[in-house]
Amino acid sequence: MVVSMMRNSQVLIDQQAIFTNVQNAREHLDADSDLFVVVKADGYGHGAVQVAKTAEKAGATGFVSP
Repeated sequence: MVVSMMRNSQVLIDQQAIFTNVQNAREHLDADSDLFVVVKADGYGHGAVQVAKTAEKAGATGFVSP
């Protein structure tokens, strides 16, 4: 007998937290420095495009995807 361990799950992504984290990282750099953000797969299930757009608005200048 196989018992499913799956549950209904929900993930809430705080885009403001992503924005704030990128801004905080930016504050530690010289104004002319680049800030590259790593966006893996689908932004860890958060939606890679939305995560990248939010990071760009916060000051990211480039993106890396492994």
